[in-house]
Amino acid sequence: MKKLMLLVSLVAGMMSQAANNVIGYVLTDSKVPVVNAVVSDGYSVVTTNAVGYYEMPYDIRAKFVFVSVPAGYDFPADATGTPKIWQEIDHKATSQRYDFALKPQADGGKADSAHVLLVIGDPQVYDTYGLWRFRNETVEDIKTLKASYPQGTEFVTLIVGDLVWDKYKYFPNQKANMEETGIPYFIAIGNHDHNRSAPQQETQAIQDSVASLLFEAKFGPTYYSFNRGNVHYVILDNVYYCGYDGGSKSYDCEVTQKQLDWVAKDIAQLAVGTQVVFAMHINAVNMYKTRVYLQDLVKPLGTTCYIMSGHVHANEVKVFAADFIEHNVAATQGSYWSCDWCSDGSPNGYKVFEMSPTGITRDYYKGTGLSADFRIRTYPVNSINAGNSKQDRVLANIWDWDKNCKVKILENGVEKNMPNFEGSDPDVFDLMFKEGDTRPNYPGSEGGTEADRNPGSKKHNHMFSYKPTATNSDLTVVFTDRYGNVTTAPILRHMMVASFDTIGQDWVYEQDFDCLPHYPNYFTSAKVARGTWVAGHTPMGWYCSTSKGVMPGEGEVTWGGYEYLHINNGSEYNSWLFSYGAGNPSVATENDPERALGTLNTINDKRISYGLLIENNTGEVITSLDITYTGEVWRVGADNTVKETLQFSYAILNDTEYQQIRDREKWLGEINGTAVPELAFTTPNTLTAKQTSTTSAAIDGNNANNRAQVKGTIQLTLQPGEVVMLRWEDNLVDTKSNDQGIAIDDVSVVAHCDATAMEIPTYLHRNETRTILQDGQVVIQTERKRYSMNGATIQ
Repeated sequence: MKKLMLLVSLVAGMMSQAANNVIGYVLTDSKVPVVNAVVSDGYSVVTTNAVGYYEMPYDIRAKFVFVSVPAGYDFPADATGTPKIWQEIDHKATSQRYDFALKPQADGGKADSAHVLLVIGDPQVYDTYGLWRFRNETVEDIKTLKASYPQGTEFVTLIVGDLVWDKYKYFPNQKANMEETGIPYFIAIGNHDHNRSAPQQETQAIQDSVASLLFEAKFGPTYYSFNRGNVHYVILDNVYYCGYDGGSKSYDCEVTQKQLDWVAKDIAQLAVGTQVVFAMHINAVNMYKTRVYLQDLVKPLGTTCYIMSGHVHANEVKVFAADFIEHNVAATQGSYWSCDWCSDGSPNGYKVFEMSPTGITRDYYKGTGLSADFRIRTYPVNSINAGNSKQDRVLANIWDWDKNCKVKILENGVEKNMPNFEGSDPDVFDLMFKEGDTRPNYPGSEGGTEADRNPGSKKHNHMFSYKPTATNSDLTVVFTDRYGNVTTAPILRHMMVASFDTIGQDWVYEQDFDCLPHYPNYFTSAKVARGTWVAGHTPMGWYCSTSKGVMPGEGEVTWGGYEYLHINNGSEYNSWLFSYGAGNPSVATENDPERALGTLNTINDKRISYGLLIENNTGEVITSLDITYTGEVWRVGADNTVKETLQFSYAILNDTEYQQIRDREKWLGEINGTAVPELAFTTPNTLTAKQTSTTSAAIDGNNANNRAQVKGTIQLTLQPGEVVMLRWEDNLVDTKSNDQGIAIDDVSVVAHCDATAMEIPTYLHRNETRTILQDGQVVIQTERKRYSMNGATIQ
């Protein structure tokens, strides 16, 4: 009883002292005091006492009170699940009391101590198209990644700025998108998150504050901290906004003095051995004094601390010191959502960090829709120059590289150095060409315009080169990251071609076309959805061509290519190259990701061919190819008794033919091939829509009545490194609109090899590689041999 009376007296005394102060309690959901919890208003930093009580001076400048949630507690959240560790200060209130309720984690914080951090850079959505892609690509990929980890793994996400691209009405949409991931998330405000419509103010400090109001109303303070496991996360605002002159925004890269004063007090609360992660929008390389200030603040902790940033839309790891490292994370929107790649050659994606009580144990940049092991892009000699002036060298782009990593190359099993240089990714250079180019194509803004957002290709610091000692050397890039994880990637003899993978004992190429764009058509004024199609890139190794107005046999054809795909369910009657799929073309449905590549011919495009260039990367002579695909009909003609055949042919390309296709000087239709009638697809007799008038109609190509599987075998001799072209040609044109919308899907090409038939006298082995450990030593495992990292053959 005496203890209770003492507690009541203590509390009453506190309340009386707090007449002009901000006060409150931090308790568990069962009213147990959370002792030594850090609470701040952005100016003062205090801790709770034995009864969970805190008190700080009232400051008219402060906008929020927030609790730096301790490790082992769940984040408080709003009604929709977004973490809300803050409360807005009501300066009109007669008293200033703000309580926080925290829920202890059921396992006492055990999972929390080994959590996974995701860092998303620059979603920067501008319109409903960008919103749709972020929701259906990025968010879905994060959900898939989360499910791949053991059940119970704790996650947290940092978004390092530019959640939107000056379209603040999409803050609620982006909030809903992030809630869909089921992962607590926190945002560092970016330059495009500042309200450019805010009226000009007297001082920069006021301008910055006013321009932040829309962001703060939805996401809370622009600087604060929280804890997960042994990691202390600090969100900072380093965009010091000046205003908008009607042409461009003006801002300085600066962490304001009030933040620096606050962060010093915040870090002072940490115990030695705590790891700190700072999150901010603009990369810290641009703010030397602030970076050194932060580095000095955390040095007494005796741990390796990190900065996570975005802004430049490219991956770069800056090692300022052994214990102070910045991860500048590429944009999840790639190149303004115009394609699937950033201008440095990194894929659209986000970065993953696996945390432990002693620090980061693994990190990797996760490409959206790609394997976590996809960390390298390689290029043969004579790749597109891209300003690199290294035509006699093979190249590798390794976006997870930093100066504590190792990059080697195995040439015929012998390890060689692969020097680093600053340059451009050849594939992305070809895809984007230059800033302002009309490629890639994508839906325009909400007004329906096809405004260009191509940023062009940019040079970066994670390119590597090597000059082979022999013409036909077998080459494999070996990347060892700072944690000892090894990733390998073979180098093909050609770029912009596909290759075979090993499945069991077979060499197989497979393509289901689900990577084709499938967003609805309401993004454009014409209500015709357009998706990126760039020859050789989307998907890799696939090309197309059209004879335009020249009928078969009418005369000389000047073949041309398509600049984009039409995305449709068969309802469109214009001739083009299509990404076909089910569902209403105006509304995205769960069936839309099931895609097929197809064509519709009319009098405008009288012959359309498309196909695949695939390199023999097996290391042996390919003597036959088993080809399987599904032919589908997505639009039936006015008279569906008129049969239409999708013809099939193949050709082994010589170097000149390959180069002409790659350089877009010639197209597939100009290359003579060998017809294979058994691999042609003829429209079935059982089509679901029976037309008897002059009309035509969309039908579901996934319906069993509207599709058929085609199988056949090609006998050929394809030497290692040679390229074969597989081509489908739609050449029926009927003036009565009897043309069918025909597509292919689920393509499978199985290669059968004969090592004894090899003609090229060179050291070759299968390019499939695995990384293993033998007696503690890293070993490269190929299909036939094992090599140690010094090139010695183990067996």
